[in-house]
Amino acid sequence: MSQKKIFIALCAAALAAGFFWIRLRARGPLSAAAPAFELADTAGQTVSLSQFKGRPVLVNFWATWCPACREEIPALESVYQRYRGAGFTILGVSVDEGGKTAVLPFLAGSPITYPVLLCDPETADAYHVYELPDSFLIGPDGKIARHYVGPIDPTDLENDILKLMSKASGKKT
Repeated sequence: MSQKKIFIALCAAALAAGFFWIRLRARGPLSAAAPAFELADTAGQTVSLSQFKGRPVLVNFWATWCPACREEIPALESVYQRYRGAGFTILGVSVDEGGKTAVLPFLAGSPITYPVLLCDPETADAYHVYELPDSFLIGPDGKIARHYVGPIDPTDLENDILKLMSKASGKKT
């Protein structure tokens, strides 16, 4: 490889690393307070994140057209069913441009039983959502406990939920 090609490759790598670092920093630190929001659900009812204070909640940004989002839905639904009796919930925040028009037909053939909300640009910006799926596990204290970029490993999610629940109850894991 010529020196010129090596130099160009190194510059490109440095630039990519710089953009990655800026993006990572822009998301905010873990343990920061989760940005508040009030969004309509598919029935038109307003749901706010503050309604879930004191309980762990997964805020999952997704879209009907996103293959990875669609693939993770059965695993999320399974975790939701397993832990909802203990106070855990999932808020599926759809970023579909068509809003309810796009989401309702999808939900008719979907296994989703957790609340689905319709995102607005301000909420997506507040969470720095740039790719899908993008999820945030919010602890009972209202702080971001974990950020998952891409499909969530259900075992990781379960472990994280159990840690939050044991921390909230004062038990050690």
